[in-house]
Amino acid sequence: MEISTAALPAAPGSGQDEHASAEDLVIVLDGATAFDPTTADASAYVDCLPERLVAALAAQPSMDLADGLAAAIAATTTDLLGLSPGTAPTSTVALLRPRGDVLDLLVLGDSAIHLATPDGVKRLSDDRLASVTPNVRASSQQRLSDGHGYDSDHRALLNELQRHQATARNVSRLLDR
Repeated sequence: MEISTAALPAAPGSGQDEHASAEDLVIVLDGATAFDPTTADASAYVDCLPERLVAALAAQPSMDLADGLAAAIAATTTDLLGLSPGTAPTSTVALLRPRGDVLDLLVLGDSAIHLATPDGVKRLSDDRLASVTPNVRASSQQRLSDGHGYDSDHRALLNELQRHQATARNVSRLLDR
């Protein structure tokens, strides 16, 4: 089995994207940019989360990936003092763990796993956040299409979108199977 990862480098100083691998685990994180100044920066979160995830899954190799991710998120937010839902940073997650002839896969957020199979390439993704306030998302995309750029009105729309998305992020129900 061949496993490959690819990432585009983040803008200088942003550091919100991370990929890591352990002996039997591949991790891809894409920290969410926060438009609300009260939300902590995602850089420290995505720097800390892979280590906690590897530790959780190494301690219990048969642990379900969702359970390992939940434990790693809890450990990360505890380690990064003062974080609480609504003000904590968030990240998309893509996990791949080979176990013999079986692949455990997990995606959370809009990171995707592309898996080559005998029937072609399959894309595993999580589109639940795309369904949060689609009218606000459409308005922000339309403003960009109309050439308005990232002005204060656009930033206000993005801030509103993130406020609504915050109710669906960093909560255990997103890890429900």
